Amino acid sequence: IIPLSRGGRSIRENIVQACKECNTKKKNSLPWEWQEYLRSLRDEKRDEEEKKTHILMGVLFAMIGSLGQAAGLLFSKIGLRGNVSTISANLIRVSTAAILIAIFSIITGKFLKDLRKMKNKKALFEISSGSIVGPVIGVILSLEAINNTNIGIASTLMSLSPIILIPVSHFMYKEKITWRAVVGTLVAIGGAAWLFFL
Repeated sequence: IIPLSRGGRSIRENIVQACKECNTKKKNSLPWEWQEYLRSLRDEKRDEEEKKTHILMGVLFAMIGSLGQAAGLLFSKIGLRGNVSTISANLIRVSTAAILIAIFSIITGKFLKDLRKMKNKKALFEISSGSIVGPVIGVILSLEAINNTNIGIASTLMSLSPIILIPVSHFMYKEKITWRAVVGTLVAIGGAAWLFFL
């Protein structure tokens, strides 16, 4: 359908029924121009649906992860009653995790692929630094915390990491921080503390 303003003829073959809204959106576009517009709308809709799916999956994995973290703290608290040092306990945790992750990577066929990526020295250094600060120093200190105080107090203090990360993500990664995100983080931490101290 060629618009009259674009050289179309006022004949029956150049007329098609359309609602007022569609006709207004089409304006004086040529058929292939209109198809490109429709394609862009479909792409936007698909991207929006994928984004919603990713958000839902992220929330689901976060909830499962939080349950795993809670179970890990409880079992660690029980294990430390046997006069096991926190360093030895962390060695057991890290070794078990490394073995299970290696098995999972081999089964999924990602082990060699991920191993080749370690040729990137910068990435290797950053990941190694994160491993030392997090799974080694961070976990040892968290085990010391639950070994020397109430698990509720320790877990509440350890859940302050989102508050620390908010300014880091803003200044380092230029992410926009909203008041809703800040309030949500505080409410989540407050809720966790309230549940433990009931």
